Amino acid sequence: MSSSSAVRPPQPKPGIHWPTALQFSFSALGSLLFWSLAIGSLTFGGYQLLADGAGADGYTALFLNTAGLFFLGIALLPSAWFSFLRLMGHSPHIPIGLARIGQALIGRVPTLVLVALVFGAIASQNESVAWLLLPILHVAAVSLIMLGILRLAIRGIAMGSAQRVWGVLAAGLTLGPLFSIIFEVLAGGIFLVIATFYAASQPQLASAFSQLIDRASTGLSNPELLLSEMQPLLSDPILLALVLGLIAFVVPLIEELLKPIGVWLLLGRNLSPASGFALGALSGAGFALAESLTLGATTEGWLATTTARIGTSSLHILTAGLMGWALAVAKKERRFGLLLLTYAVSVVLHGLWNGMVILGVYASLGALAGSELLPIHFAISSWLVLLVLAAGCIILLVLNNRRLPRATTLA
Repeated sequence: MSSSSAVRPPQPKPGIHWPTALQFSFSALGSLLFWSLAIGSLTFGGYQLLADGAGADGYTALFLNTAGLFFLGIALLPSAWFSFLRLMGHSPHIPIGLARIGQALIGRVPTLVLVALVFGAIASQNESVAWLLLPILHVAAVSLIMLGILRLAIRGIAMGSAQRVWGVLAAGLTLGPLFSIIFEVLAGGIFLVIATFYAASQPQLASAFSQLIDRASTGLSNPELLLSEMQPLLSDPILLALVLGLIAFVVPLIEELLKPIGVWLLLGRNLSPASGFALGALSGAGFALAESLTLGATTEGWLATTTARIGTSSLHILTAGLMGWALAVAKKERRFGLLLLTYAVSVVLHGLWNGMVILGVYASLGALAGSELLPIHFAISSWLVLLVLAAGCIILLVLNNRRLPRATTLA
């Protein structure tokens, strides 16, 4: 039989690419979930605005949360879109027009951040417009800060297709915070049980706990009275050690493992160390964005809180980038000792940051409540350490980006 008349074996039909299908499903459902939460927050905030029962700060904070949740839902759409294109057999790519708009936006980030911060600070001081303007300015300031810091980390490093890039961001924005919250709540429950048993053995502490619970149930909010009742709690070194153990040790252990979740999901794709760092930084940026737009949504001291997110976001992006790099190196070169060392360094940096925040707040509240456990100058020292840490993280992002291999096709 001639080769021309030979019967060819049937060719297998291309099947569903299940990782892409999961990416599309999770991103689309994530958007719907964020928007559902935003509608709930908007409804509650609108009710308070009309009833005017909670004061401007109450409903404005809810509107900040609404805007943040709505934006997080939007941030998941590119991941859903590019994965949908892949499922339909099309090549996912960013249109040239949108790419040019993005490049123009990135080049003006410092100016736009300054504008958002200035107008946000003005709006936060005016109750009549804060509820309407501050949510928009809050989202703009936080997202632009994140974009500016992220560019320092990933500029010029090849990361792969648009589907991969947006998928990693979506994973960092949703899966990282979700799993972190689950494990942190479990850990917090254990620490709470320990603190409760300890307080029950100390009559003065038990009385203070009881008074705080009674005050919370009655809805009273006299700051001076609350601080007076908290004085025994703020003066106890064991309770301080428990809080530090949870926030400065357990939380970093959990988050530094989960922030680079986008890289964990791609370890089978033979990532280079440079792309591992860039994708880890991107996953960390998603984590930081979700944290800043939800937990960081507050009207009181809005300018200081939002500006402080520069340091927190730099830390998240740096440590997640380092973990992404170490994961890629460990997968490629079997250097698991380097991975453990990088994890330890990331936990120490994160723990130092969280510890300084807790000690600074503790010293400030203790001074107001009359506690002598931590002197007030300790608060000033803590903020100075945080400032040095933030500057150090930004410098390390720039230096690390410069030493990694470049890709001239990316800006």
